Amino acid sequence: VGALLSDESQVPALASLLGALNTDTMVEIVKTVPAEKLRIVLSAPPDKLADLVRGVATEALEPVLIPILKEPDEVLRDKVIPLVECTRHVHRITAAINQVEAEVLLRLLRSLEGQRLGA
Repeated sequence: VGALLSDESQVPALASLLGALNTDTMVEIVKTVPAEKLRIVLSAPPDKLADLVRGVATEALEPVLIPILKEPDEVLRDKVIPLVECTRHVHRITAAINQVEAEVLLRLLRSLEGQRLGA
């Protein structure tokens, strides 16, 4: 987190993200997701990112959200970020995260363009 705080361009997104997380969730993400991947994710619009994280059920955190955050940089940059940016209804993404198996979501993310998923 220290490296992310030192980058002023990341602070608004990081503040939104941290404000949306409960302490246990925040600790789990910081412990298990590499900082460079968090940096990519933090390039998403802060309000949408916070809404997305706020909507993920606690029981979906480890089996679904964390594996998504650990995807290769290209998937995060070229699929996840465009998906979050172009989605008008973030609750639809969180509903999928909360109800669909991780492998299904990962296959969708890897195979489709983020903008098509968010349309």
